[in-house]
Amino acid sequence: MTIEEVKALLRITGTDFDAYLSAILPLMEEYVADYCNQSFIDPETGELDYPGGVKIAIAKLCQWQMKDAQVQSESLARHSITYASSDRMPSEIAKMLAPYRRVKFV
Repeated sequence: MTIEEVKALLRITGTDFDAYLSAILPLMEEYVADYCNQSFIDPETGELDYPGGVKIAIAKLCQWQMKDAQVQSESLARHSITYASSDRMPSEIAKMLAPYRRVKFV
């Protein structure tokens, strides 16, 4: 995937997030490949080829990682902040990747 593809999927214009996306994109691609237990390499061409659903999930993971401190909710009266759990991806992204997961035998 390219940074331009991620920006288009997330409707990001400008170059404010280019440095961040160039750093996080390879990490999210590796994370998704490990999570799905497959490399997404086309056997005929030998090149990386993500299905559309995986591309959207990778873009959403980049967006999810962009959020400051993973704040889930915040109240002003008596100031209360709830942080999202950062140890697992949001369920909607996991659902996107479910059709692409392969069984891993140990």
